[in-house]
Amino acid sequence: MKKLKLTIALLLFVFLGHAQGTYIEFGATVLGFNGLPVANHPVTVIDSTNSVLNPGIINTYYTDANGNFLDSIYTGVAGALYMFTTDSCQMYLFDTLYTGNTTSLTWNRTFYLQCTSGSSGTNCNYTVSATTTATGQSVLFSSTHQNNPLNPSTYTWSFGDGTFGTGPNPIHTYAAPGTYQYCLQVDSCPVVCNIVVVTAGTACDASFTHQSFGLTTEIYPVSVGTPGHFIFYWGDGHSDTVNSLALPTVAYNHTYSQAGTYAICVEHFDAWVNATCSDIVCDSTSNNSNPLICNASYIVDTVNSQQGSVVVWNATSVTGNTATTYVTFHWDFGDGNTSNTQFPVHTYANPGVYQVCLTVTAADPILGSCTSTFCDSLGVDANGNLIYKGALLGWTLNVYDINSIGIEENGLDELAVYPNPASDELTISLPKSISGETTITLYNVSGSMVKSIAVNHSDISQTLSIADLPNGMYILHVLANGHNKQIKIIKQN
Repeated sequence: MKKLKLTIALLLFVFLGHAQGTYIEFGATVLGFNGLPVANHPVTVIDSTNSVLNPGIINTYYTDANGNFLDSIYTGVAGALYMFTTDSCQMYLFDTLYTGNTTSLTWNRTFYLQCTSGSSGTNCNYTVSATTTATGQSVLFSSTHQNNPLNPSTYTWSFGDGTFGTGPNPIHTYAAPGTYQYCLQVDSCPVVCNIVVVTAGTACDASFTHQSFGLTTEIYPVSVGTPGHFIFYWGDGHSDTVNSLALPTVAYNHTYSQAGTYAICVEHFDAWVNATCSDIVCDSTSNNSNPLICNASYIVDTVNSQQGSVVVWNATSVTGNTATTYVTFHWDFGDGNTSNTQFPVHTYANPGVYQVCLTVTAADPILGSCTSTFCDSLGVDANGNLIYKGALLGWTLNVYDINSIGIEENGLDELAVYPNPASDELTISLPKSISGETTITLYNVSGSMVKSIAVNHSDISQTLSIADLPNGMYILHVLANGHNKQIKIIKQN
């Protein structure tokens, strides 16, 4: 039939040569997005002219098994030939022009479909493989077939022991060692087979290391990537079961609801079912709710402050910090001005009482973060009264480092106070050289007196109860023989 049609066209070209027109042989190849041919796909061809022989030809062709079609027509005097097809994404169009001066034309195009795969969506040229170890009977199966996410293939596996599986990468555990022939069929492709040798599982190793960050503990098993699974017992009633082949991409960690010491255990099995060995190892871990502790504080030095100048000691502490911890300070002087330096100097324009606040913030990429704010009111009145010193007009606030500049003052070098930190009481050991009455006063960091006793010089050792005081920093002030000394005291239970 094809030869007859071509013969007729040639005869028309020879015997009707007086009629102007063009003989066109045309065809197309249709490929899917995977580059494979698309069979039985429609392609429409339209001639734009209305010749006597072929008035407005419109034909629809279907591709063969190789994604091709081929035909020919005798067109009108001049015009255009259009060829188009569609898929679920869009329409694809080609065209060519011809005139009566063109006696013959060959025209072939290739369509690349964006939303249709070739060969029924499957490339059947693939191999299969199996991954196993001598430590277990679980096997990971895979193939070189490239699955299309827009048109997923169907995977049918036969594991050679009478069981079957699906999916591109199944894991199968054999009940007994041996040699098995496994096979895969993707969609309607021919079945592809291979051989896997399975040995008995003889080595389970649950050894692990661990570390804690705040309330979170991480476990690192040593037998990573082996067949089977781990069970993690976290010591607080929680446990996790994880595929050991997934290591090290899976993070094995657990966050506790509260700080404490917990017994953690790791159990390793060499197979998901019918395991031939198991091993369990235990250890303890301790964590805390926040390894960084911020305590913002400053102390007003009523002894060293002078008229128009107030001395403040920055007694802030950050515990648990490391070399990677970043600590910042922020002062709010209460008059609209601020500072981000640790030991600022600030001058007030007018007398008055101001709320001065100090905020410390610490951040660490591993330990987390903490923040603390301490506020107190200080200043001068119109009569020049500033704490115990005065200033008539403006005044300056000077902040010093309590760790680098001691607050201990005149004399009493042999004075000793212990324990420090203390929880219940302080013992004050006075120098034997003092005479007369000695005054021992305890201030809080706001400058308020919280304890005071007067003792005779013959009482060399004195005790001061602090059991009723809240935890924090205090200043012990000892005045004797015209000398005084101040010592930082930490109260903690």
